[in-house]
Amino acid sequence: MPAPLAVSFPAHLLNGVRSSTFRLQTVNLTSRGMFTGKQIVDGPMYQIWRASLDFPEFKREQWQEIEAFLARCYDTKTAIRLFDPLKQRPVGSFGNTGTGAGTPFGDDTTFGDGTLWDDTHYDGLAVAENAPQGRDSILLDGAPANAQRVVVMGDIFAINGFLYLATNTTGADSLGRLRVNIRPRLREACVIGDPVTARRASGSFYLEDGDVAITRNSFTRRAPTALSFIEALP
Repeated sequence: MPAPLAVSFPAHLLNGVRSSTFRLQTVNLTSRGMFTGKQIVDGPMYQIWRASLDFPEFKREQWQEIEAFLARCYDTKTAIRLFDPLKQRPVGSFGNTGTGAGTPFGDDTTFGDGTLWDDTHYDGLAVAENAPQGRDSILLDGAPANAQRVVVMGDIFAINGFLYLATNTTGADSLGRLRVNIRPRLREACVIGDPVTARRASGSFYLEDGDVAITRNSFTRRAPTALSFIEALP
């Protein structure tokens, strides 16, 4: 099944977060023996992305925009497209060449159009094989021949609207191809030519609790709040 219908969280508001956490949670099935009391773990059963965003004291106009956006999504059960605002580019060279002018500073950012971040979403790599749902690795191509550290362990990228975490560090072969081990396993089957996104890689999430979308009022500002999200599975 394809990724759920989703609308993108306003990027200019995401870029203002104080902190963010995107983590892949592994869920196991556990049971306890009736007579011995010994706990038995059966799994892992599945893995799911969870995200949290900690916002600062925005001005009233900004919070009003956030509240209206979340109210619309929560009421219609529409998924929200999120990228990690504090991890907008991978560590590997994949998606990290960009078009930004000048040389990177110590935090690996470059100034391109004055916004600090390069907004290019498609990074040139594509799926190089037909892979079934549930595969734990994917073959990609489109990298420079013999490029080193194209993908680094821990990099996040998206294929067909689903987020994946690279669990190995790898470079390209003489044909510009590389195999990346991933978690979670492929959410859906991929075909040759499916594009891969590394910069601002986003997935579909649901707001875990609609009540937290409404923050308390002050005279000109609204108080800081944290929003929690859970991946929208196909």
